[in-house]
Amino acid sequence: MDDPDLTSDLRKSLSSYYAIGKYSDLTVQCEDREFKVHKVIVCGQSSYFSKMCDGDWKEAVEGLIKLVDDDPCVVDAMLHFLYNNDYNGSGNQDGRVSPLLFNTLVYSIADKYDIRSLKQTSLEKFRKAVAVAWELDDFPHAVAEVYSTTPASDRGLRDIVVHFSHRNVDHLMKKQPFVKMVEDTAGFAGDLVKKVLESEASIRHYRCPSCEDIWSTSTTFSEGFTYSCMLCGKDRTGGEWAVWLQT
Repeated sequence: MDDPDLTSDLRKSLSSYYAIGKYSDLTVQCEDREFKVHKVIVCGQSSYFSKMCDGDWKEAVEGLIKLVDDDPCVVDAMLHFLYNNDYNGSGNQDGRVSPLLFNTLVYSIADKYDIRSLKQTSLEKFRKAVAVAWELDDFPHAVAEVYSTTPASDRGLRDIVVHFSHRNVDHLMKKQPFVKMVEDTAGFAGDLVKKVLESEASIRHYRCPSCEDIWSTSTTFSEGFTYSCMLCGKDRTGGEWAVWLQT
């Protein structure tokens, strides 16, 4: 059985090594920042870094890996995760990038460098951020970023933004930035329409013989249970309501 105190102490030790670069045997360079890391830590969790440090690659010989197309703050979050099994998903240090966009970028870099545990962690942080921030002005930007940085086959972040957009579509479609994003973002409109149609397909309509009005529900009725008309409150069993199902 694992000793939680020992595991915690080990994490703290690894974290301190990343913070001060002690015993570092690899440098990761991104723009004007350098990160002193340890091959045994980064290569053990990323097939990309493992490949770069194996054999006669220039990076392996020089002990230097240059990440030319990435944001230094996102790289820092990635490396911090490798040592701590977590990262600060509240946004970048200067506050110019929101949690929505920042966790999108971390998800993208995790996929790029094949760090599966980071990809899952960033997805969960993104989900929590969307749940409280779908109404904010940067939500459309986050959706556009998701669709521009992930392939159609990767449904992780895409399903999250489609779910919250569908759930709040009446509110969001009154916002011009969201409407503009729907028009400009390839793939998103199709996914949203598909979600709407799937939702409508699950809704059943019943004509109540008591009040003669039609009411709707997505609940699947069971024959032996009783359900009330949402308009007049009259109770009937699922079997009785089946007779009044509208097709």
